[in-house]
Parts: sequence; C-alpha cells; structure tokens
Amino acid sequence: MYLPLAEVEISGWLLLAIGFCVGVLAGFFGIGGGFIVTPALNIFGFPMAYAIGTDLSQIMGNSIVATFKHRKLGNVDLRLGFFMIIGTAIGVEVGKEVVLYLEEIGKVGSVVRSIYILLLGGTGAYMLFDYWKFKKEEEAGEEKKVVTERVGSKLSEMVHRINLPPKVALPQSKIKSISLWAILLVGFITGFLAGFLGVGGGFIRMPAMIYALGVPTTIAIGTDLFEIIFSSAIGAFLYATEGRVEIVAAAVMVCGSAIGAQIGALATSYVRGMKIRFYFALTILFAAISVVMKQLAVSLSIPVLSTYAGYLILSVAGLMTLNITLSTAKGVIEERAVYPAVKRRLRILLATGGSHHALRAIRLGARLAKGYGAEVTLLVVKDPKEEIPVAEVQRSAGKVLKELGVKAELTVRHGNPAKEILKASKEYDLLVIGSHGTRSITEHLLGDNATHIVENMKTSTLVVKRKAEVTKILACVNLPRYREAVVRRAIELAKILNVPLEFLYVLPEPLIYPIRRLHLSSEEIMELYPEKREAAEEIIKLAKSEGVKASVKFREGIPEEEILLEKREIGADLVILGDSGWRGILGELIGSLSGHIVKHARVSVLVVHRKA
Repeated sequence: MYLPLAEVEISGWLLLAIGFCVGVLAGFFGIGGGFIVTPALNIFGFPMAYAIGTDLSQIMGNSIVATFKHRKLGNVDLRLGFFMIIGTAIGVEVGKEVVLYLEEIGKVGSVVRSIYILLLGGTGAYMLFDYWKFKKEEEAGEEKKVVTERVGSKLSEMVHRINLPPKVALPQSKIKSISLWAILLVGFITGFLAGFLGVGGGFIRMPAMIYALGVPTTIAIGTDLFEIIFSSAIGAFLYATEGRVEIVAAAVMVCGSAIGAQIGALATSYVRGMKIRFYFALTILFAAISVVMKQLAVSLSIPVLSTYAGYLILSVAGLMTLNITLSTAKGVIEERAVYPAVKRRLRILLATGGSHHALRAIRLGARLAKGYGAEVTLLVVKDPKEEIPVAEVQRSAGKVLKELGVKAELTVRHGNPAKEILKASKEYDLLVIGSHGTRSITEHLLGDNATHIVENMKTSTLVVKRKAEVTKILACVNLPRYREAVVRRAIELAKILNVPLEFLYVLPEPLIYPIRRLHLSSEEIMELYPEKREAAEEIIKLAKSEGVKASVKFREGIPEEEILLEKREIGADLVILGDSGWRGILGELIGSLSGHIVKHARVSVLVVHRKA
C-alpha cells in the first residue's frame, strides 16, 4: 500500500495488525496507544510529523469504541473527564506549536524520542516499584482486607489537602473533595504531551489520575479513554490543517482497533487493578527500550537497530495482546459456567384477577419483559365466586403494557386463581403475580394464594407487593443447588432496572444453639472462611462485567430472620432467593424458606425455580 502524503510504502495487513494490538491495549490500559503507534510508524518509514498526525486520528476512533464499552462497565467519570478537557485543549495547542518549531529547525525526531524515553522509562519504573511494594505487603499480611489494588498514594493525599477553591466532588471516583486547579493542571500537562509526542496522553494521564488524584484503576482507565477522544480529536484536527495526517492509514488501523478495544475493555472485568498496573509498567518499559534503540540507530548510524526496535515494540505489543485476550477468554469461559447464555427468548406470564396490586405486578413484569425482550402472555383468571369484568381488566392491563411498549397475548381462564395460575405457568420461564400481603381477612386469603403458588410453583415466580418501583435488590445465595441461578437472575434484573444489588450469605447456626453467639462481622466471616471470600470476589467480578454495582454481605443466624433483617437495614424493595423446602402437601404443612419470606416480607419477592 502506497501512501502519497507521507510518501511511504507499507503493508495494509501490518497496519491492521498494529490497530488490533493497540485497540486491545487501549481498552485494557485506558490509553490511546500513541507510545506504540507513533514510534512504530516512524520506524516503518513515516516521517515523525506524519506519524504523530496519523496516530492522533487513529487514537480518536479507537478511543470512542473503547469508551463506549467502559461506559457500560461503569468505569467512566464524566465529571472528571469534562474538567480535564479544559486543561487539555490548551495543552494540545502549546504542544503542537513546539513540535512544528522543532520540525522547522530539524530536531523534532531526536527531541521527541528523548522525551519519550524519559517519560516511558520513569513512569514504567515507578509503577513496577509500586506493584512490587504492594506484593510484598500482601505477602507479609499487611493487606488485611480483600483488596485488588491500593487506591491513592502519598502524592494524592497531598493533592487532596490543597485548599484552593473552587473545590469539586467526584462521586464516581470516590473522591469527596478536590481542588479544580489540580485537575486542570493534570489536564494541561497531559494535553501538552498529546500535542508534543503525538499520543492521547494516556500513558501519563492514567498513572497521573491514579497517583496524583487518587482515582481507582478501572475508573482511571475509562475516564482516560473518554478524555482522549477530545484531546486526540483536537490534535488530529490541528495536524490535519498542517497536512500531516495520512487518513487512509488511520482508517485501516481503526478497523483493527475497533475489534481489539472491545476485548481490552472486557478484560478489565477479569484482571484485578494492581495486575493491570503491572502489565502497563512492563509494556511502557519495553516501549522505552525500543525508542532508545531507535535513538542509538540515528546517533551511531546503525540502521539495523531501527529494525530491531520495530520488532521489539511489535513483539511486546503482540505478546501483551495475546496475554490480555487469553485472560478475557478464560474469564468468559468461567463466567459462562455460572452465567450461561439464554438460547431462546424468555417467556413471561403476567397473571391478574383485576385488582390494583395485580396492576402493579403487571407494570413491573412489563419492565422486565421489555429488558429481556421476552414473549409476554397476560393471563386473566375469572373466579366464579367473584364478579370480575374481564373487559375492564383487559383494558386496564393493556393500558399499562402500552405505556411501556410491551405487546402481550391475552388468555382467560375460569376457576380457582391459584390452581389456574399454577397450571398455566408450567410452560413459562417467569410468573409474575401481585399480592397485598396479610393486612385483612381478604388480603390474608390473597396472601395465602401467593404463598400457595410459591410452595407449589412450576417456574420462577415474582410476587409483587405494595409498589412496582425497585430501588435496591437483595439476593440470597445460601443454597448451593440454586446459587448460580439466583446470581444470574439477580444480575439480570439489577441490570434491567439499573439498581444496586447486594448478595447475602447467611451462616446458619447449629440445631443446638450456642449459649453465646459470636456476632461476627461480614469481614470477620470472610477471614474465617476463605472459600466464601473467593466466591464473593467471583460474584462481584461477574456483576461488574455486566455493568452492575454489587456488594456481598455475610451474616450469622437463622436464615429466615437474617434475610428479613438485612432487607430492612439496607432498604431493599426486592428480595431474590432460591426455591427451597418440601413440595406439595409436605410443603404446605412444613413450609419453606422461600414461602416464609414471601409471606412475611412486605416487599416484592422473586423465588428462582430449581429448573432456571
């Protein structure tokens, strides 16, 4: 492929491969990949100014794709990103002017490479030292809690103590207060580097946000990519006005990076924060070595070193890409073992007798159906003992469904509501019914109907009480047989309803109760039971991969009591638990954990059936 503007001959497949590798690394590290692409293009024949301008154009497209993926994972702090853009815009213009001046006097190549070496080498060495220090503390037992990274540093603590107004809060980054001037300064410095070095500024901005501002690693990655979109767009525009962008080469690389960015962003859900920093440090250290080789090739007139430098940087990028891709594949395979993909459309049955609480159930059921893209059937049960205007019920339910944009097939049955609902629900994946609870004799009968259905249910059943709105979900994962199904359903619902999720594990007391309970905290229980701590980490990782904010809590005591207590403490308005207890007549007589929760909880309850 001949590129007339840069006057260079280069393989299109090579550009595609560079784009894919950089896409993976960009999505994983939160960088534009300029510290790889600019030297690589220069090594393969691009004049430095063209390498910078073309790279900035590629970075813009690559970062857009990666940012969208990280946004879904909840890793983008838009507030922080917008503040940094202000400083970046000024910095990029200053950096560009410096490069054009150096180009005029013929020193742009050597100066840019020298700055590359200092920044890449210094940043990589410090991050490698930080990872080594963290591992030593971890092995020595200084990290007592379950941690995947150390957030903040002494530098960030000093920055947070700067009392220079105006001060802003960054809730997404878990920063209560920080001076706006500190954010603007980081933005200006990284913007200058973007314009001067032909990078998005990511290889210095991501560490700067971690160590100077105290931002968690994954948030720093996503926010960095968001900011890179603007800094690289500004830089690409400015270089294009000077005729220094080879747009064909940029377009080819973006095709590869668009695929790679998806893999890299997804990988952050399976690799812990400090490990990401370790991989990042190794990558930029090898990038620094390759630039040193290029500088020596020019200074000592040894052209072969330039070739070796190209092989080194591409080999490192390729190996790191392979490592990240394999980590992602491993994580996805392990996740699918717990969270299998749905092979067909979900079928949901909305059952109603025409009461107001049934309409609330239809509203919540319709929201879930819309989120799942499910097939919906509206079942109206006409009890011969009661006067139920079927046409009015259909009209009221149809109005609710129409508001939410859900189409449903209508079915009418005559007979005992509980029995007819149980018969009809056999062919469905989820049954949604309403219940008032047990506040009066009539409502007690309705509550008994809901409990009777749960005790004899043929499919997963959602009992909706009081309100259709859900603000927080509590999912109970005690039963090993149904834990995977409960975790899967809970994450699906939290994602559809866009609400936080807490998983609860209750350590049951022995049949002969101890005279004195230990009253262990959740953290103490995790220390005593490492296997449960590991399971909790996997659940949180799984939820995060789906963009769901989740936590895990441990309690000790009687499950029926502890679930209801935890529900009240956290203000959950939907409880999810597995099907449990005896079926049929024994179930009616002895009862079950799920039946007890449905009867006594004053909020909606989803009981996940054993076949789910």
